[in-house]
Amino acid sequence: MTTATCEADVAAIDDLARQLVAELAHHVAEPDAVNAALRAWLDDLGGRELGFVAAAAVRLIFAECLTTIPGPATAGAAAPSLLQRTA
Repeated sequence: MTTATCEADVAAIDDLARQLVAELAHHVAEPDAVNAALRAWLDDLGGRELGFVAAAAVRLIFAECLTTIPGPATAGAAAPSLLQRTA
């Protein structure tokens, strides 16, 4: 049995991810424009490649945007739950 291997240009994928995030952010308030942009990316890259770029875009958003959200004020404090109900 052989093992499949995949070679990917990570730098190129990351560059495309940055472009995708920037383009989608530009249209964030316009769902039709977001959908049109995604269709154009799909036409250009195809589903497989767009999947890699989209995954890199999600990683980028978490790594560069969401990590700036302040954490608990003191060490050992419970992290706030996104599912907490407020009165």
